[in-house]
Amino acid sequence: MASRTITLVITSIYWIVCLFITGLIFWGLNKGFDLTDEGYHMMNLAKPDETPARFQYQHYFNQVLGFFNLGIWGFKIVRLLLTLIGSAIFSWGLAQWIGSLSKFKQSFKQAFLLIFPFITMASFISYSLQPRTLSYNNLTLIALLIASGLVFFYVKNSRMPGENGVRNNRIALAALGWTWLFLFFCKFTSAISFAIMFIPLVFFMRWNHKNLKAAAGDYLWFGLGLLIGILHYHLTIDSFFTWFADLKEEMGMVQGHNPERLLGAYLRNTINSCARSMRFSYVLWFLPILAVAIERNIHRISSNERLIKAGKMVAALIFLGSFTYLCYRVLGRGQYKNRFLPLFYFWYLLLAGFLVLSNLSLPHIKKLFKTRYVYEILMLLVFLLGVPYVGSAGTNNPLSLQVMQYMFAWFGIVYILSAIIAGFRKEWNLSYVLLTALGIFCTAQVFHGYFYCHQRVKGDITVKTEVFDDLPGANNIYFNKERFDLVEKVRNAVFTKTNYQANDPIIAFHLPGMVYMLDGVTPGDSWYKSTRTTANCYNLRKTSLKNLERLMFIIPDGQFVIPGQVACLKDVGVNYMEDYYLLESIDKGGGKALNIFAPKNLIKPDVFASSDFMSAKDKKQLDLGRNKTLRKIWKMEEDVQRRPSVKKFLNLGLAYKEIAEYDDAINAFNGAINMNETAKRAHCELCNTYIVSDEEDLDVIKEACAKAKQLMPKCKVPAKYLD
Repeated sequence: MASRTITLVITSIYWIVCLFITGLIFWGLNKGFDLTDEGYHMMNLAKPDETPARFQYQHYFNQVLGFFNLGIWGFKIVRLLLTLIGSAIFSWGLAQWIGSLSKFKQSFKQAFLLIFPFITMASFISYSLQPRTLSYNNLTLIALLIASGLVFFYVKNSRMPGENGVRNNRIALAALGWTWLFLFFCKFTSAISFAIMFIPLVFFMRWNHKNLKAAAGDYLWFGLGLLIGILHYHLTIDSFFTWFADLKEEMGMVQGHNPERLLGAYLRNTINSCARSMRFSYVLWFLPILAVAIERNIHRISSNERLIKAGKMVAALIFLGSFTYLCYRVLGRGQYKNRFLPLFYFWYLLLAGFLVLSNLSLPHIKKLFKTRYVYEILMLLVFLLGVPYVGSAGTNNPLSLQVMQYMFAWFGIVYILSAIIAGFRKEWNLSYVLLTALGIFCTAQVFHGYFYCHQRVKGDITVKTEVFDDLPGANNIYFNKERFDLVEKVRNAVFTKTNYQANDPIIAFHLPGMVYMLDGVTPGDSWYKSTRTTANCYNLRKTSLKNLERLMFIIPDGQFVIPGQVACLKDVGVNYMEDYYLLESIDKGGGKALNIFAPKNLIKPDVFASSDFMSAKDKKQLDLGRNKTLRKIWKMEEDVQRRPSVKKFLNLGLAYKEIAEYDDAINAFNGAINMNETAKRAHCELCNTYIVSDEEDLDVIKEACAKAKQLMPKCKVPAKYLD
């Protein structure tokens, strides 16, 4: 065993680093706000009644915290606190399990004090990626932290005799059932994937301990917790049956959200991702295997102690070289935010596994596999290995980006492997090295990503210096000058030229955060796009808003309320073409503008009388008259929504690419790929559009281009995007 002094020093360092990063995150919570994704999540939390059926988590927060009227900063604090609580519960469960196995040579207290800062740092990786406010993705992380901790507690108690073990098991399983329901309300695809992993885990755990009859009771208690959660929702929030019917209807309306298709495509992507990871580097296969071979066979070659020590030193240097080479291959790809980084953690797991093999002699391995709990350990390692893929299930984002948010599970694997090494070496020195190297890399990633790489917000965290004094939902939130000026101009136009009031309806294409900054509400769902006619019309039809005659639009250049959507608006009493006028066009940079349209009845009479406002119809005609491609896009948008096909999506993408609307072009090409995953031309155009767009992540481009080249060898792709 390592001395108490070394253990105390290592544990203290972990806590100091963890507290520093926690302080950094807290300090930066009021700096920066993304008007797209973060705006969308804030709209869900602020206006829970106008949200999609697939998300229900916001009603729980409204029920508990609605009285406090939390704004951006408040919900960011809630997220930080929940992340710490989730990390504590996972650490508690893992420490309970570690402490129950004498082979690991750690008490519960020792394990918890070491695991908690280690796992918390892994949970903070989510802060270096994607939105920083409370969202369904980080709530999925928190739910998985809690659920995984409860799984470890259940496994520990499933082999405990007596009433205490039975009672603790029931409590853990009931809590797990309720947590699973909350996970379903955050991200139902992740909940389904978790159930697919958890159900066989219970069966094999009971089979391993020769108590299969108890499995039925375990499922029953899990179901009881689920039922309690359903009853709570049904009695305090809304009818569970009405919600479920709405969810089924919504899945048929929202493009790309068919559950069977989502999970099927996700499974294929997961398999392909793992296969690519395994092929990443043959050097990283060769070096650790060589080190294991030397470590395991040196004593057979010679009995000379010096030679044996030299062989062990060579093996250690090879492992160090493998780690150095891995860092070089990953960090050579760019910043710590890079989506190539999951490969580091994937290969670090493999290196840790090889290190375990090199440190266990053949008698040790035989002894290990005679140990009563070996299958328990293997099942839990497989469970943790799958958790990041469970959390990522069903996402439209690249898999390599999503799995990074759930790395706590892989950190748990590394900790268990470290405990195995310590158990057989009877000291923790090597295990501390293994944990600390991973912790250093993780800390660097969290710091760099959080400080320098706020998603869709230009500049590092220090350039957010402008703050609004009269925005209750955004009090104390600092913006960069460019974003501040844009919001200020929009607010000035709306409040000085119209009779707009808080909670009036606004539809902002691609900019739900702008609606939030105006304290408005968007019908049905705050994410509207010109290419989502079916979903947009469904949201308009299901909205509970009664004041749609006051509806305003904020539409960026190149976006349109296309004919299909105009018809839907008419069905709910909004005559967009005839009754709407261009209130103001505001420059948003890059030669593009935000166009604000308001109905005549909302514009102040004196302002309307003194200004020559252009109608929405005339604005459309002007835009179409200036550009033949826009005229073509107008017709194509209508046609692709009415009768979608791969060819129509492809042509629409090419048209958008022609006018440099790359985001819409990418969406259109992805639409073609969703209809036919082997659409060669669509993959090729997607690759080349990523190259000319402002996509910062090199690996997203390379992933798209590799697929394009695989399907269409003649696709012209610059060589630097193919290595």
